[in-house]
Amino acid sequence: MLKSKLFFGLMAAVMVLALAQSGYAQLQISGTGNPTPRETDTSRTAETNDPESGNGIIITGAILSDAFITGGRLRIDWPGMITNSAGFPAADAIRVTSATGIFTGSTIASVDNDDARIEITVPCGSTNAGIATALNGQLFATTTGTIIIMGVRLDAVGLTAPVSGTLSTQSGSGGTGCVGASVSPTNVLVSTTSIESITALAPGIGSLAVGARTGQTNQGTATVFTNRTVADPLASIVITEGNRTAWFDLAQFAGSSPVNDAQVRLTFSGIPTGVTLNIGVQDSSSGSPTLSRTAITTANNTSTISWGAAVSTGSTLDSVQINVSSIVVPSSGSLTAGSITVSATMAPVGVGFDIDTQVVDTSSLPRFSDQQVGPAVIATISPANTTLLVPFAVRDGAFDTGVSLANTTADPFGAATGGATAQAGSIRLNFFPRAASGAGTAFTLTTSSTVRPGIGLSSDGTLAAGSTWTVLLSELLTAAGQTGAFTGYIFIQTDFLNAHGAPFVSDFRNFTSFSPMLVLPSPGISPRTGGANAVETLTF
Repeated sequence: MLKSKLFFGLMAAVMVLALAQSGYAQLQISGTGNPTPRETDTSRTAETNDPESGNGIIITGAILSDAFITGGRLRIDWPGMITNSAGFPAADAIRVTSATGIFTGSTIASVDNDDARIEITVPCGSTNAGIATALNGQLFATTTGTIIIMGVRLDAVGLTAPVSGTLSTQSGSGGTGCVGASVSPTNVLVSTTSIESITALAPGIGSLAVGARTGQTNQGTATVFTNRTVADPLASIVITEGNRTAWFDLAQFAGSSPVNDAQVRLTFSGIPTGVTLNIGVQDSSSGSPTLSRTAITTANNTSTISWGAAVSTGSTLDSVQINVSSIVVPSSGSLTAGSITVSATMAPVGVGFDIDTQVVDTSSLPRFSDQQVGPAVIATISPANTTLLVPFAVRDGAFDTGVSLANTTADPFGAATGGATAQAGSIRLNFFPRAASGAGTAFTLTTSSTVRPGIGLSSDGTLAAGSTWTVLLSELLTAAGQTGAFTGYIFIQTDFLNAHGAPFVSDFRNFTSFSPMLVLPSPGISPRTGGANAVETLTF
């Protein structure tokens, strides 16, 4: 019984000593980040150290006793893929700088892009010559040391700021004084494990909208009609920076050697075949931006903005205005009604690191994910028609309403002096009758080769350029298959521009009253409800 108690007491003492020995670090290591204050949230090559300070991640170590140290490796893990390497970019690759004191000779041992970690060799040795010699280590000349790690870039897409790396120890081939292919860290304690790398993530593009910068002319949205008439060839958009360092040129990219500026790529959609938009940079708040393409077509529908000179990285956000200066349309045929839109994304677009091939893309730097801002409508292709309104029409008893409608696309001016483009087209009438208790049931009538009431329509039911159509409401009602009296209003839509008309009410004996036929702007350009252009304008 006594021997058993002595045995358990001895074992307890050994365990206490063992725990005390393993818990006492001979080399204490801590990491301090020098985080970049802001990065673009779509960046595939976001930096992990502040490019403006010129300093990187600082790892410090201090030896607390003269026991032998097997350092193995230090490892830093990040939450996003590493998208560069120890060799790219050449001027700012992943590297160790200022390895001093006990870390002298430490190097980047490995870069794992997919698992997002780097490993750094740590020398083995002791401050005690006897220990170092006995274990084939090195004799440290000092008890402290520092490593600075530079150049690590991450895929920031999907990350949430602040972004931090995690510092830990790892077995592996060590540095100077270490023996064997794989060294397990002994007597090493990492006291600070979290290393902040990116303080904030913000958009690269803040907004894209039709408009103009302060002091510039707002050219709004261009207008083209489906008959190829360019009613308004001018448009303008403004693109604003999402954070104050999102846009930069070669010289501002962390002092490295990128292939290109941080760019903005414009993508145009909805351009009809044969139509060309001529665009240019109107002005920029800083730098001298240029466009990679100024003639935009359906086949070549992108253009990239590059600055090529210092871009402000001050406290204010930069902006650039892009103008449409002219629109070229095909010489024949008709266009399809719709809208031409433009969107923007930071560029060049690319993954940085290809997870399938395990290769870092060295063709461009920086790189971004394709996340479009917009779209904004930069041009409207509107139906080449005219919308008219007869506010009052009646067919009741002796009273009838006469309508005269002229197709004035034939004029004496000519295209060279601003004349209209001759165009024939059919006519659609929308009737809105009143009822005893409110609104009646609306109905329509569209002219055709078999529906040609009145006088003046061609055999196919169209109204030719230069012709005038005259018709009575009673004739229209018969053609529409309606019986009985009618009192209400009529919308008239012509498949040609520049229609004008005059209605009158008469009993054809003692009373005739004229009421104006109003011309509405195209609802596709100026909607009658909703939006900033909702105010209806009526003319004769």
